[in-house]
Amino acid sequence: MQNPERQIAVTKDILYTDDYLSTYDLYVSDLRLVVIKTKHGYGGSYLVDIIEQRDQAAVKRKKELKEKFENLSLDEKISCRYESFAVNYEEIIQIKLNDQQFPLRKATLRIVSKKKKAKFHPTKEQFEQLTYVLSNIGALWKKLVINKKQS
Repeated sequence: MQNPERQIAVTKDILYTDDYLSTYDLYVSDLRLVVIKTKHGYGGSYLVDIIEQRDQAAVKRKKELKEKFENLSLDEKISCRYESFAVNYEEIIQIKLNDQQFPLRKATLRIVSKKKKAKFHPTKEQFEQLTYVLSNIGALWKKLVINKKQS
């Protein structure tokens, strides 16, 4: 019998560099990285927020859907949005974390695999969390490059 996948950490709301209106959640498991698109802020988002503030039923429904989504398995979350993806550790060529070097240059997380390339802008807290979590994954030790700002 195969052991179930074990989730190690999740980093919420990482900004995607190819679409500055989208954020993703990055799940780190013992087998793979799972990237789930969570928010997309095109046009109607502001209007939807205003309507939801006035309509308590809409607020309640949104909360119920969010809780239902959180209880899905990683594979079910991936299948909810075509922009979501997973990369097994053996398929990863390199993961590169660059700290913010200058005030105008944001920190970056770059994931390169045989089939997929993705780049994100983590916040300072997300950068620190990812540095710690990813450096403790044995399967990534030779694939992980971390460039930290000299203090």
